[in-house]
Amino acid sequence: LPNLRFAYVDFATPEAKTIAIALSEQPLVGRKLLIKDGQIHSKTAQKILRQQKQPPAPTLFIGNLPFETTEDGLKELFEKHHEQETKRGAGKDSKKGKMEDDGFILRVRMGTFEDSGACKGFAFIDFSSVDNATSALINIRNHLFNGRELKVE
Repeated sequence: LPNLRFAYVDFATPEAKTIAIALSEQPLVGRKLLIKDGQIHSKTAQKILRQQKQPPAPTLFIGNLPFETTEDGLKELFEKHHEQETKRGAGKDSKKGKMEDDGFILRVRMGTFEDSGACKGFAFIDFSSVDNATSALINIRNHLFNGRELKVE
């Protein structure tokens, strides 16, 4: 195969990626390497990320929920879209079965009225990592629920 002079590398940890990027412009076999972060987001995802007022965290705030919302319904929304992304990215090697097995969502905490138990219109979803929360945040399909545009932060 001809030497195309570029490569894509997947790192085991975010720290390893950071260390590699810091080595950019260092010589290797007589040539300086240009090392870039390949994490490319769509324009929509970039816009969502720019609008965030808080630093990245493993918890998302979900607002403008219908009063009929249940914890299970909200969890199902986010897991369904996570499963679709996982299948799309993994191809034939994707996991089969429920997404809760992979620890994507740890719990859903929904604000409820004491007298009726109905949703107050907001919830917090705790994800297993900041990366999982960010993935859920930038997935535009998670911003619409039962015909309502959600506030996802």
